[in-house]
Amino acid sequence: MHFNVKRLLTALNANRKWLPLALLPPLIYLAAAALSDRTVTVAQSFSYSGNVLIAKNPVISIDLNELIASPDLLFQEGFALTDLSRKAELLQKANFATDDTTELRRLVYKSLHLSSVGDSELRLAYQGSQEALGRYLVDYYSDRLMARHQEAAQHTKQSIGATPSLDKGALTITSRLVIWDANRLLPAFWVLIVSALAIMTAIAIREFSDPAFKSERQIARYLGLPILGSLPDAEPLTKRLNH
Repeated sequence: MHFNVKRLLTALNANRKWLPLALLPPLIYLAAAALSDRTVTVAQSFSYSGNVLIAKNPVISIDLNELIASPDLLFQEGFALTDLSRKAELLQKANFATDDTTELRRLVYKSLHLSSVGDSELRLAYQGSQEALGRYLVDYYSDRLMARHQEAAQHTKQSIGATPSLDKGALTITSRLVIWDANRLLPAFWVLIVSALAIMTAIAIREFSDPAFKSERQIARYLGLPILGSLPDAEPLTKRLNH
């Protein structure tokens, strides 16, 4: 066993020039990810004027600025998340294959944003890698926002279209390449480990499939004769003298 380990280490040292090739697969992976990974932004715009009210619950309404400051009042609403989780078939069509409310809550928190643009425009946007899912979530929460505005208007006996007002605008979809993402480091590390093991395995197979004798003991065992002496390998000494 010790001899085989020593033989393997010697073979790896003799063929160490091939080991840097292990860097090639992770570099290819990182380059391919940089050229293929995209962040999609699906944004729904709204125009508004006056002190727009949004229903927080059946009896309480808040103004739009308060909702912008605390968007979880819209995105993390229990009823909305439960309603979304029940629509498993629609979510699967939008590339989200789970009905776990906790995972859905995490997705909504991470990918949806609500912000004001200037003094009269609101923007509800999704940022992520799946356009179909982004369109679905933005459409759902846009409709939810408009419905809650209508509820608030009814509570305060305001009519939709009169001042204050909230109107749905254009839906825009854009995408950009993600040149670097720290989340790629771990997969790249495992690709490096696998490629290094593959190269070392190839060296080991080549070494152990070589029928040449590797030691005096092998020769003695093969011939059935005792060892009287041996001549050392003079090649390393010759190389040193030539330098």
